[in-house]
Amino acid sequence: MLDEASRKKILTEFGAKNEDMVQLLEYNRNVFKKVRESEKSTIELYKDEAFAEVWQGYLNESKEVGVFEVLKKYFPQLNFPIEAPMQLKLYLHSSLSGRIPILYTSCRPDFETLSRVLSMKNEPLEIPDSTGAFFIKGYNNWNRIKAQGIIPQKHLYQDKLIILSGGFYSNISSEVMGLSDEEWEKLSFIIRREHECTHYFTQRIYGFARNNLLDELIADFMGIVEAKGEFCAAWLLKFMGLEGYPKYRKGGRLENYISKSFNSEEASVVMQRLVWQAAHNLEKLNISLSINNSRAAKLDVLSRLCNMTLEEIAVF
Repeated sequence: MLDEASRKKILTEFGAKNEDMVQLLEYNRNVFKKVRESEKSTIELYKDEAFAEVWQGYLNESKEVGVFEVLKKYFPQLNFPIEAPMQLKLYLHSSLSGRIPILYTSCRPDFETLSRVLSMKNEPLEIPDSTGAFFIKGYNNWNRIKAQGIIPQKHLYQDKLIILSGGFYSNISSEVMGLSDEEWEKLSFIIRREHECTHYFTQRIYGFARNNLLDELIADFMGIVEAKGEFCAAWLLKFMGLEGYPKYRKGGRLENYISKSFNSEEASVVMQRLVWQAAHNLEKLNISLSINNSRAAKLDVLSRLCNMTLEEIAVF
């Protein structure tokens, strides 16, 4: 991983001004903990976390009465009407770091309601149209707490889960992607699922999952590779609103992560340049994945990216 002096040099080359340097260095700081070589072989063998077995029980029960009825039974805060209860699906997906429950609905209003209830303490916060998924990393499951008593071991009562919506990824139309509606919706689901599973991986393995451009680039990389079979810089740039670079398209996902992080517009422009260059450099990793698109290959590339800064990805 690059030291601060090297990062400053790169940022300067990308147009950063001295007055923005502190904010840029802090925002782009890599917080992931480097995994020791001796631990790499054990990551793939991680067992499911405790919540997976509990959610398997919910899934089994839902086959008799429906997903939403089971959720209402075990989560009192979900006792509210939703528009399309029959469209709510529950899966347990096998990710690189264990099985994780996924709640999926093709009804956008229901996705927003579930997201606010489960991840925003039911506050009426705005959810951008370009946001179609949430990874919830510390949900207090009171059903589990009641069953075991309140104890200081959070893994015995805190759940992790993913909420996915239907529709097109990053609110990009199928026409823009050059795909049929059906094909793009199918690929969008895969990208969203793998994107959020990547956040689960970094949370479980490194201890962090943030709304930060480094995290998002890594998660989009893994999502695109899973859906398309290889990484495509043009796809990521469309998702971020940089398909017309150096012009930025308002409403792109990039603004969701940096709009409140910098005092100057110039710093935001530096971030756009870094993301554009990083996207093109990420295409160089296609060879490692396409030769052997296996769990081990994905884990190797993911671990490598998690030990780099955004500046480093932009220049390697």
